[in-house]
Amino acid sequence: MLERPKTLAPEPYLSAYLELLYRVSIFVRSRSEGENRLPDEQLYDLMDAIHNIPEMLIEYEPSGYKEREMVSYFLKPYDDKWAKGGSKWVEGSHCIALVAILDEAIRSVQNRDSS
Repeated sequence: MLERPKTLAPEPYLSAYLELLYRVSIFVRSRSEGENRLPDEQLYDLMDAIHNIPEMLIEYEPSGYKEREMVSYFLKPYDDKWAKGGSKWVEGSHCIALVAILDEAIRSVQNRDSS
């Protein structure tokens, strides 16, 4: 990841994926102990779903191939297994829908930048 010059992802992807990482971090932190603790398998799957995002953001391909790959190979499979109906965040539960959060963040950045 640090071996060659980088091409940062353009907006809205840079901000949207950073928002997704932020939201996942908060979700995991709030479910890291006690009765709300995430099951180990779900935590593993969640980290597996997001671990390539930093590399994708700094080695962005203009075709958007890696971005589409990220959604179809990592985020959507996590959601299919764990998101239970696609709700972005169900308070007090173990549900977080990665694709819904990303899509909402992309729209928010696009609205921000068009204003």
